[in-house]
Amino acid sequence: LDMPLCLPEGGKEDSGQRGPDLFRGREDWLAQLVNERHRRNWTKIDRFAEGVRAMPDEPVDVDENGEDERRGGGSNSASAAPPRRFDVVGDVALLHALPEGTEEEREAVGRAIMRKNRAIKICTARTKSLSGPERAPGDDGGIVILSGPDRNPLVTTHSEYGIKCVVDLRRTFFTPRMGPERLRICSQVARGERVLAAFSGVGMDALQIAGRTECDSVTSVEWNGAAVECARRGRRMLERNRAVTSIAGGGGDPKKAAQKLEILEGDVTEIAAGMERESFDRILAPRPKEGEMD
Repeated sequence: LDMPLCLPEGGKEDSGQRGPDLFRGREDWLAQLVNERHRRNWTKIDRFAEGVRAMPDEPVDVDENGEDERRGGGSNSASAAPPRRFDVVGDVALLHALPEGTEEEREAVGRAIMRKNRAIKICTARTKSLSGPERAPGDDGGIVILSGPDRNPLVTTHSEYGIKCVVDLRRTFFTPRMGPERLRICSQVARGERVLAAFSGVGMDALQIAGRTECDSVTSVEWNGAAVECARRGRRMLERNRAVTSIAGGGGDPKKAAQKLEILEGDVTEIAAGMERESFDRILAPRPKEGEMD
């Protein structure tokens, strides 16, 4: 029970001294009240545990046609069951490993994922670890399409908390799992700050800061030319984005938010060497922690 048991000495809460008891002579009533609360809580826990024990060993999913999609619920259902975890980038689902089975069974996995989420138009799978300085799967079969149209180049528009970016899934590195971290960083950027986003990839970090904060400027530096082109396309979308909440110098004007963003292509060490000291108040240097170079 969240309740006081005594009054502070002298009526002052910060006195640190114990005052008169509030329930003197009513100890039995107080014990009965606390025990009753305990019994009610344990009853809820017992009901919850009983419900968990009664759950089926494997989840049962029923599609819109009433068919059982449970693992083992059909001749090929075990192979066609979609994985529990995968990334969604724009309208593309990205599995981090190629499903087992034949090509038809893999296509069935893709169709099952697309059936569960109508916003997904293409289901893909990565066939190898990320490698090279771009940390991208590459155009040589690093990503295969399981189901959906054969889109080439495999480019999509990804929206994150209202801010959009362009992603070339085969030639750039991007993970939607960093979305909450990007939002957290935006909350720390103060008014008038000058921000450098090194190794910025497709520019989502820089776009979020430019569109959400009252920073003075954002400089994005990226070595991968394909990612730089994606970032520039993202900046053009930012100019027309009504979801922009930045009010720095423009009262929420998306065009002025986009003007704060400068995109530079090249090696960040060489570009930084030509900059004046103390050019920035905050520097972001995210490093992809996946692939053969780790």
